[in-house]
Amino acid sequence: MIVDCIILSHAKTAQLFDLTQATIDSCHASDKAIQFNILVLEQEPNVIYRDCITGFVKGEFNYNRYMNLGISMTGNKYVCLCNNDLIFSKDWATNIITAMEANGLLSACPAQKQKHPVIEYGYSNSHHMNGWCIMCDRKLFDIIGEIDSEFPFWFADNIYAEQLKSHNIKHAVVNNSVVKHLGSSTLNTIEKSLHTEYTTGLIRKFIEKHPDNESAKYFKASLRPHQ
Repeated sequence: MIVDCIILSHAKTAQLFDLTQATIDSCHASDKAIQFNILVLEQEPNVIYRDCITGFVKGEFNYNRYMNLGISMTGNKYVCLCNNDLIFSKDWATNIITAMEANGLLSACPAQKQKHPVIEYGYSNSHHMNGWCIMCDRKLFDIIGEIDSEFPFWFADNIYAEQLKSHNIKHAVVNNSVVKHLGSSTLNTIEKSLHTEYTTGLIRKFIEKHPDNESAKYFKASLRPHQ
């Protein structure tokens, strides 16, 4: 089986280049039953990675818009949407695809660590919905269309979850498929004002648009009165 993996990267330092290359290498070494077709969408010009296709993207960063581009550039049945700071555990792809096919899932995420039960259904951010690695059956996009790209980074996965819910599409975390996320390594290197624009600066907008979302309720409760 071939799985398309789309990885977003901005290798503006040698350390960030190494991080992305390590993610690529980890993916290829992780699951001998799967052939990984890796597409890296890179924001830094003249950067080439080993053992993958490197595509270059320009313009203002938007996570879901870049993912939509990667989806349109690939064509295998399963497509995995990935950050560039991941460590893939043994047989993670086989395990998540096996669970998806056995349970009729079009969307699922791996877990940070193995636990029971194997399948947990839901859309909760950082539990069921781990936006740094989402495995999709390509048929999903025939139903929901492109992933909503209104939010450039924070809440991109919440918006995806809202799209699934609006079409009554189940999502689950598969707890015997383990992928370690090292954290927002690239985001942490950008200037403070831009960091805010991509993260906390989007909180009020998300609350206004999706007041019933679990994350919106959490952030609304955490805001100080009169803030």
